[in-house]
Amino acid sequence: MSKDTLPARLVQYAINLDPGGQARLRRGAKTAVLLMPGLVGLLHDQYGADLDEALLLLRITALLRQVDPRRHPAAMLAEAELSPRRMGRLLTSDPTVMPERLVTVARFLAAKSEATDAAAFYWLMLECRQDRKHTNRAEWARRFAEALPTGTPRKAAP
Repeated sequence: MSKDTLPARLVQYAINLDPGGQARLRRGAKTAVLLMPGLVGLLHDQYGADLDEALLLLRITALLRQVDPRRHPAAMLAEAELSPRRMGRLLTSDPTVMPERLVTVARFLAAKSEATDAAAFYWLMLECRQDRKHTNRAEWARRFAEALPTGTPRKAAP
């Protein structure tokens, strides 16, 4: 992930917030988040950036509290023993339910104290909303399957 991409800057913004700012992000209230200092300036030059994806990434970053760009969320979900069925439902979600499912798995990772790449959530949501090829979904599925403990059923039902 390039240090100059919008997701990288949003993740850094969320990490650098004080505890009160991170709590506002975790609650996910758009109005309160948009009034946060510096955020409008960060999003101002991003003509193609969808505000919903940006706010979702900020919320997920605040929920995770720990970010490690070297660790893909799908692999961390497998290691944290997320059910393959739940992963299947996540990856086959349509754009209306995908944001809440991403928040749910972010909470799951936070409860397990797993640090992961928060920007990967942004790219998955963007792909889902724009109805593009399923490159990110395939990457998530592959990484999840590779990280599953031995003996775990690998068939994920939708």
